[in-house]
Amino acid sequence: MKKDNPSEHTELRKKAEARLESKPTGSNAHLSEFESLKLIHELEVHQIELEMQNDELILAETSAREAAEKYSALYDFAPLGYFTLSNTGEITELNLCAYQMIGKNRSRLKNSSFGFFVSHDSKPAYAQFFDQIWETKIRVSCDVTLVTEGNIPMHVHLSGIAAENGKQCLLSAVDITGRRQAEVRLQDSEKKYRNLVENAIIGIYATNWEGDLLFANQAMCRMLEYRAIEDLLNSESRYRDISERDTLVKTLKKSNRVFNYEIELITKTGTPINVLVNSFVSGETIVGMMMDITERKLAETELHKKMEELQRFHNITVGRELSMIELKKEVNELLKQSGHEEKYHVA
Repeated sequence: MKKDNPSEHTELRKKAEARLESKPTGSNAHLSEFESLKLIHELEVHQIELEMQNDELILAETSAREAAEKYSALYDFAPLGYFTLSNTGEITELNLCAYQMIGKNRSRLKNSSFGFFVSHDSKPAYAQFFDQIWETKIRVSCDVTLVTEGNIPMHVHLSGIAAENGKQCLLSAVDITGRRQAEVRLQDSEKKYRNLVENAIIGIYATNWEGDLLFANQAMCRMLEYRAIEDLLNSESRYRDISERDTLVKTLKKSNRVFNYEIELITKTGTPINVLVNSFVSGETIVGMMMDITERKLAETELHKKMEELQRFHNITVGRELSMIELKKEVNELLKQSGHEEKYHVA
């Protein structure tokens, strides 16, 4: 329990005695012994009440101080940057992460305009964001680029709301530089992939399980003799025999992919073409590559015909040669029987 300061107690007693003496004489003269004891008891109880209230105030002060220290630690060492701005945009308070983001001395950043550290390209977005904080009175957000120490750009996501006093706003800043760099790399990758697909010399396509064409590149369009990709996407099935697609789908459902699957299609002009398909399942989509092998098939057919013709000629030639040999043998035998020399040399 906190003890009263003796000097303060003495001073308070003097004031109380002076006030008592200023009262009309005899105001306490008629108090009985019982009333005096009761009064003393009430004063003692009141003193204890004051001491208890004092203890509660001390405890509340200690709790408030500990809470303030915890808040200060949480505020300063939070992984997010926290800024308090005036209604004109000056920084009045910031935490450790906030000034580390900008990379300048904390004391130098106070009373500086936050907009000064926003890149030129981001200033319009930041100005709109700052105005919305005061106009909407609700939490708003935007993405901006900060110019940090050494002119190194940092992409941050800002979230802000006006304080209840209407004179300040509270900002939180999250470093999204890594995410933005990943997004740029992803966009570059998608661009390269699209260029690769669009300029491929083989047909690339995507369909659903029902057979609706969802995507096709220019090579696919040329292969099926369509002028525009939109026309191809809106066309009906180009299978010469629809059962071939059914077989293809069954194979895909079983193994999720097919290699060098040969089918026959019909172009827009009705010309049959042979294609070689490699495809795989991606979620609810069938993605594939298609190569026109019509000329190769024609060449193979022609080669097969020539091989058969050569085989027939070979058979005829070999048969004729064997007949000539037998005939020469017979002539030599007859010559020998008639007393003449053999005319033919037979191996």
